[in-house]
Amino acid sequence: MTDDKYEAVIQDVRNLKNDTAALAGRLEGRAEGAVRSLLDRIQHSASNIWDAMARQGTDSIEVVQRKVGDRPWTSLFFAFMAGCLFGQVYRKWP
Repeated sequence: MTDDKYEAVIQDVRNLKNDTAALAGRLEGRAEGAVRSLLDRIQHSASNIWDAMARQGTDSIEVVQRKVGDRPWTSLFFAFMAGCLFGQVYRKWP
């Protein structure tokens, strides 16, 4: 190989290295944007789920309070029976 051809190959390798670095930089920027977008969507979904669970929990508490208020003696009986059952299971637990 002559010196000119050798230098041309070296220059081609340098150009390829520079082009590869530039392409990697562009891809990195796009990937970073895609990851941020995905994280934003996940955060939004998680927030919606949390809000729905909080509303459901509040609704459930209100229903239980209403049921206990409507039938206090029945509620007291069931609470007593649940306590007795829990006590029996706990005593037999090794």
